[in-house]
Amino acid sequence: MMYEYTATLDRVIDGDTVVLNVDLGFHMKANLTFRLLGINAPEMHGVTHDKGQAAKDFLIDLLKGVTKLNISTHDQDKYGRWLADISFVDVAGNVVNVNQRILKEGHAVEMIM
Repeated sequence: MMYEYTATLDRVIDGDTVVLNVDLGFHMKANLTFRLLGINAPEMHGVTHDKGQAAKDFLIDLLKGVTKLNISTHDQDKYGRWLADISFVDVAGNVVNVNQRILKEGHAVEMIM
């Protein structure tokens, strides 16, 4: 089942994982970890470190200054992270799908689920 929430960015863990401060409604908020659904960014350690850091830096820059994120959650992964599509509306009024943007810019690959 899919649920939709609004949130603000707490921190970027890597190129496909973020911690968000989620508005749960009824004046309740929670900091939760989300994995971007359908993509896989390079790891931050080992031989892929440089590409992993570039993916993380891209995501930080993409979300810098964004005051409201829209989240569509799907399920939890084996690590307890919520799988989600994340988007926001940019200053020009365009909806930016974060999952698709990081994929389009070459910082991640599509992950078949």
